[in-house]
Amino acid sequence: SGMDGIYTLTGLRRGSKLTMFGASNTGVRMKLGGKVTNENSFSAVARMKGPAGKGRGVLSFSRRTVEPPAEPRDHCDSSFFTTDVMQRVLVPVCANCHTSGGVAQATTFRVTTSDLLATQDSVAGQIDLQDPAASRLVRKPLNQLAHGGGQQIQDGSAEYQTLLQWAQLVAANQQCNASTQHVESVPLSPSELLVRASMDLRGLRPAAAELDQIEQDPSQYEAMVDAYLHSDLFLERVKDSYDDALLVRREDDDDEARDETAALYGEALELISYIVKNDRPFTELGTADYTVANELFQNNRRMKYAMEPVTGAAWQPTHYLDGRPHAGLLSTSAFYQVWDTNNTNVNRRRANRWSIVYHCYNFLDTPVDVTRNVDNNDPSAVLTAVTSRADCKACHERLDPLASFLFPTDEASFENDGPTDFFRGNPERWRRVNRRAPGVYGRPGMDLRDMGRLLVQNERFEQCQTRRAFRLLTGRLPQSSDELQTADTIGQQWRSTDNYNFRSLVRRWMTSDVYKGRPKTDNALWVRRASPERLESLILDATGFLWTRPADNDEDDNNPESRPNRTAPVPMLTNEEKGLKIVLGGINGVTVSARSVDLNATTAIVQRKVATLAAEYVLANDRLLPDGSRKLLNGVTGAEVPSADEAAIRAAIVRMARRLYGAVWTLDGGETTTLFTLFRNLYDDRTQSGTGQTQVPGTASERAWRGVLIAMLRSPRMLLS
Repeated sequence: SGMDGIYTLTGLRRGSKLTMFGASNTGVRMKLGGKVTNENSFSAVARMKGPAGKGRGVLSFSRRTVEPPAEPRDHCDSSFFTTDVMQRVLVPVCANCHTSGGVAQATTFRVTTSDLLATQDSVAGQIDLQDPAASRLVRKPLNQLAHGGGQQIQDGSAEYQTLLQWAQLVAANQQCNASTQHVESVPLSPSELLVRASMDLRGLRPAAAELDQIEQDPSQYEAMVDAYLHSDLFLERVKDSYDDALLVRREDDDDEARDETAALYGEALELISYIVKNDRPFTELGTADYTVANELFQNNRRMKYAMEPVTGAAWQPTHYLDGRPHAGLLSTSAFYQVWDTNNTNVNRRRANRWSIVYHCYNFLDTPVDVTRNVDNNDPSAVLTAVTSRADCKACHERLDPLASFLFPTDEASFENDGPTDFFRGNPERWRRVNRRAPGVYGRPGMDLRDMGRLLVQNERFEQCQTRRAFRLLTGRLPQSSDELQTADTIGQQWRSTDNYNFRSLVRRWMTSDVYKGRPKTDNALWVRRASPERLESLILDATGFLWTRPADNDEDDNNPESRPNRTAPVPMLTNEEKGLKIVLGGINGVTVSARSVDLNATTAIVQRKVATLAAEYVLANDRLLPDGSRKLLNGVTGAEVPSADEAAIRAAIVRMARRLYGAVWTLDGGETTTLFTLFRNLYDDRTQSGTGQTQVPGTASERAWRGVLIAMLRSPRMLLS
């Protein structure tokens, strides 16, 4: 009693003598000793000690043999296996260990991503044909059977249901008749598709001329997408997307230092932007033998590392001169300030973040059932746990070799560094603190250059970046069977045909059927909600209005070392301090690390305020421009009378809908009529007219136009696409 559990043992065999040590998942320690006189079965004495006391007994062992079934199941080209079993479970979960070069490559279960039929055969050997629910395929990842990787999925989860369903299909010999769930979709109209593409790539609505062009000739879509992909706004979208993984951007509390701080923490994202802009292979994220900098970055008082000097505001290639090896993102400075290390996590925090960036795998997502009987303040106890206990080794067998590459960066930070401190840590420290040599999923290396090369050579890199490109466009990961199959195809083409060109990767998604359609059921998962960055750019482009606040004077003007006062205003929607970035679902990399895409009360309140301010800006400024050059009020005089100018008012509303939504409304359509009715009612309502604080100024027509503009800018169409 109290000694039962799952034990993980390691040890040595000298001749016939076997000695092993380990512990159970409940913290009971075991010493095992005996003689191996038969290679297939033997007995040994086990001595145990735990909270419940001591125990002693004899354990008998027999080698597990896997007999091929008398009637082996057929393997076949199954869409359910390819999409659901492989893409949802085996590749993201099992292939971390059960693959060539993985820590479990010697087991009877092997995932071969390049050979689906071989993987099917291997999976079939893990299925109990008489009792599918008791199959090793199902129980092992739950850790209900002793599993060297510990628990990898949750009981009842989608992954569990997928494995159980496949086991049941194989047991019933119906695996070749199974098909994945297909989401029936309908194609978007040419103008709807262009609106989607323009918003996803630039955060802007297409110009009216572009909408006219695509409606007249839908074959122009790919050329228009290519133009969008070469815009500076697309590069901003790329940087936003990759900061969601890196979380390196920082906002300074002092408005005077805002731009300097943004530059200091922007190196990694600007390197990504440079690679994309110049059509460099995206594998340079791990192999680039250069970094990028601008004058603002290099002149920052916190940037002490020696570099080849650059001039000007543009980010341009350069090299560090402080002795660090160049390995793409791995050699950028601010990352190591943001993701610091200590004597407890010993670079594991950094290694996990690089795993997220390069392979989209977060070790913290592994559902490990960690028992609380390890003294985390005792380094030797922690080391014993992570090298011997199954619940710890599940992650640390893969995480710690990544961390071992990073010990030379132990001293890297902006705080107390000298000019050569970035890479002065002890590269051999892993021998003492985690006892796992540097490597990436079983492939050994020596320094950051090897780490970067191995990270991008691993097949997880292309799978990760293919899905991240989809997320850049949609705000979510591929989910439907069609999306997952498309991701697999695009990833292979990106590697074999496109030489890892990121624009080509995004272009392939945008010309795919899964992008150019929408579900017939109008599933909410296929709706995009504008991020703070996209909403700000959309409002600015459509109305000319940018919501800002005056810069604060945060530094002492009497201090000769203080920075000059900032004169440029600070945007409200994309900044946190006295701003609304977090309220709108943005991130700051510190207290908020994941975007929110929900529609909620605070989002609605912010949109209402932006709509009012933007409408007032348009009314005050748009008519100062020549007719035909205005943002929204082309053809509007501000003196329209509903009874006499109904046709002109309706025509103006149709033009506004075209500009704001990319929609085609008719003069007598229902939405046009609704807004005309609003105009007429506001025109007739004089109860709030005047110049007082709670009154609406202007002529009756101007007040009516103000109300119509506010209503159109408040529409969910401005947030959703």
